[in-house]
Amino acid sequence: PASHSRRLVELAFDGKIELVVTETLLQEVYEVLIDPEFVGRMREPEAATLVAGFANVASVFIRDAQIEHEHLTDDADDDYLADAALKTGAFLVTRDDAANLGKVGGLRVGRPGTALRMIGAFDEGEVGYTRLLSRSRKPKGD
Repeated sequence: PASHSRRLVELAFDGKIELVVTETLLQEVYEVLIDPEFVGRMREPEAATLVAGFANVASVFIRDAQIEHEHLTDDADDDYLADAALKTGAFLVTRDDAANLGKVGGLRVGRPGTALRMIGAFDEGEVGYTRLLSRSRKPKGD
């Protein structure tokens, strides 16, 4: 069976969930996809095509200039994600440690499987809640 992350990507490309992205997030996803240590590593052209696809299907695209880099989290690299999710009401999907992001008041955050259960799409069911901001796992060494 497909991974939970892959299922969320399929739902986004099928228009069944709304995808929220930022410039920084798209760059981070691209870097993870081409990282030699990433299990699902892609060649640069395929990764660029996939990231461009994310930008095209996103219902909300947030430019970096629109992000407030307050100290929302213990990790300054996560602040843009927290701010974007809070501004849009999105459920933040991450494979990173959600504990840091979960400390932000009003932020809904969880792993891909949690997001699938929340929207009712865990077993090909009806999709309910539709706005997601997704983040890939950081490459090792970051």
